[in-house]
Amino acid sequence: MARYSLKQVLKKVVPSSLKYKLFVAYFLLLLIPLSSINLYNFYTAEEKMWLKNSEQSQSSLEKIRQELEDYMGIAAKTMILIEQDPSTEQRLKHPEQYTYLERRDEIEALLNGFMISLFLSAPPVFYTISDLKDNVFLTYSPLNNDNQSKTMMAMYSEMLSNNETYRWQREANYVNRDYTTSLDILSLYSVLKDKSLNPYAIVRIGIDYRQWISKMKKNSTQGEHYLIMDKNGEIILTTGSSDQVNGAQLFEKMKTITSTKIMDKQFAYHYSYVPKLEWYLVRMVPLDTLFAETNQLKRSFFWTFTILTVLFVMVTFFISSSVSRPLRELQLKMRQLAKTNLKTGLDEERFDGEILTLAQSFNSMVVEIESLISKLKIEERQKEAVRFQVLLSQMNPHFLLNTLNTIKSMSVIPEEQHKVHEVCIALGRILETSLNTDVDMIYLEEEMSMIQAYFLIHQQRFGSHIQIKYECESDLNHTLVPKFSIQPLVENAITHAFQTIAEPVITVRASKQEQNLVIEVSDNGMGIEKAGAIKSLRRRKGISIDNIKERLQLLFKDKAKFSMVSSEQGTTVQLTIPYLLSEPYRKGEK
Repeated sequence: MARYSLKQVLKKVVPSSLKYKLFVAYFLLLLIPLSSINLYNFYTAEEKMWLKNSEQSQSSLEKIRQELEDYMGIAAKTMILIEQDPSTEQRLKHPEQYTYLERRDEIEALLNGFMISLFLSAPPVFYTISDLKDNVFLTYSPLNNDNQSKTMMAMYSEMLSNNETYRWQREANYVNRDYTTSLDILSLYSVLKDKSLNPYAIVRIGIDYRQWISKMKKNSTQGEHYLIMDKNGEIILTTGSSDQVNGAQLFEKMKTITSTKIMDKQFAYHYSYVPKLEWYLVRMVPLDTLFAETNQLKRSFFWTFTILTVLFVMVTFFISSSVSRPLRELQLKMRQLAKTNLKTGLDEERFDGEILTLAQSFNSMVVEIESLISKLKIEERQKEAVRFQVLLSQMNPHFLLNTLNTIKSMSVIPEEQHKVHEVCIALGRILETSLNTDVDMIYLEEEMSMIQAYFLIHQQRFGSHIQIKYECESDLNHTLVPKFSIQPLVENAITHAFQTIAEPVITVRASKQEQNLVIEVSDNGMGIEKAGAIKSLRRRKGISIDNIKERLQLLFKDKAKFSMVSSEQGTTVQLTIPYLLSEPYRKGEK
């Protein structure tokens, strides 16, 4: 039996003609790998598209959930406003002092004012107020003349026996069909109490949540539906056919899968939990609708790839016959160029036709590569400056949003209105500094001013009892520090350090040591280890320590130092940067 070496086997298998060698090489080394890579990239892109759509869908669903919780918050706020209205309290506690019309007009005017100012864009809202003497005031006509007084008093007795101040409850529709055709209504019950904590009335605010979810359905894409499920997996509401989804199976998957995204053979589901109601808000999108565009792209890709492959094979056979001889000579020249590290070009006079074009392109490429190397060195230096601005721009938008919400809340409370001016000035001071991208370094006194502005906003939002001490030498006011290098450290201390501290204190120190400026931010908090144990409970993050370290590295290279020492008695963060004094120009000075 004859034995063949690998070289002999390859010689028999591989065609001798150049055109066929090119075809085999194209098929084995290009077509199959390229097809595999393209298929892999395509399905990867499809998966990323699904993830992107999923993130957008989840984000949209979270906004809907937040909108529902906002309506619920407005309803709870309305309860407080009703309880704080002395005129309403007087009429409900002492109905014998007024006529029924006087009480009705006064209370209805108050409720209508709430509906116009607080629930103008919300789903339909229905108010019911009952004093403890069977007098009921409504902003609607009851369904079939139901005895609303009896219902309200029964709920009042039940809430008192359970020691409840308020209760959310889904109940059968009690409103006339001229107002709503929904089967049930989400109601908030609250017992009103005077300053002596004596109950004098019970209030019910009903929200037509079915009409609200129907509005969400109208604004959604075609084929998309919404579900609301309770804590036991029972479907409370669906905007589609109840036969389209098995609530028990879906709820079982929701309990076993940690992700908020679920997919079966027909639908993609996203859900969000509403804690106050123990409800699950679910969005379901048909897969045919979700992947319609992807499937169309897939068909277009395969047809295009097939046509281009056939054309490429045909062109390969045609070109190979005219390229074989000059190609060998070109190969020799290329080897010579490789040995000289592309320092010399090809002799274009020895080529013509397509090979001449290739030689000219190669010579141009060598020149272009040399130019690109020079440009890359310049761009590398520019990237460091751009990276610094990117790091500096990472202020948490939640801070601005929460501050604006604080201003909005304070503006509607007469006792808080005088503080709006101070909060606006403090917020403007922070935004003015953050939006000034022309400077990377600011005065130490400006950074301290931002800390004071941030702390003022924090106090107005949370009523904080944290104390901040400043121990900075006055002659350091005009030393330069990186913008937003100290304020995030104070913010981190306020956010993480004082969960269990009775008398929290933060101390900011600045001093000159030889040719360096040393800045310390210390607190008497719980320490990094304990704070880390509850860090996962926070839903957002501020500017991180790594961000500050990286900006110090970009600005000062190895001349800056960052250290952190933590124990159960507190944490101290120390920044050491070069001492840079920049006295402001004053007119008349030389």
